Amino acid sequence: TGIARANLSLDVGTYNYGDTILRTYNPKTFTLTNNGGTISGVPTVSISGADSIQFVTTANTCSTGLAPGAS
Repeated sequence: TGIARANLSLDVGTYNYGDTILRTYNPKTFTLTNNGGTISGVPTVSISGADSIQFVTTANTCSTGLAPGAS
C-alpha cells in the first residue's frame, strides 16, 4: 500500500492573446485541479518564462489546499 498523494494539474491549453494594446486588460482564467488522492498544500501562483514581465496575476483565489477532485 502506498501513501495517497495530491496530483495537481493546470488547465492552460493553448491561448493566443493576439494583438493587444499596451496597458490594456485581456484576462484569461486558468483552472488548477487536484487529481490525486489527498488534499494538497495551499497552491501559490507565479508567472515565469520569456516575457513574463508583460503579464500579471490579478486574482489568486487559492486560499486553502485543494481536496481530491476539487478545482
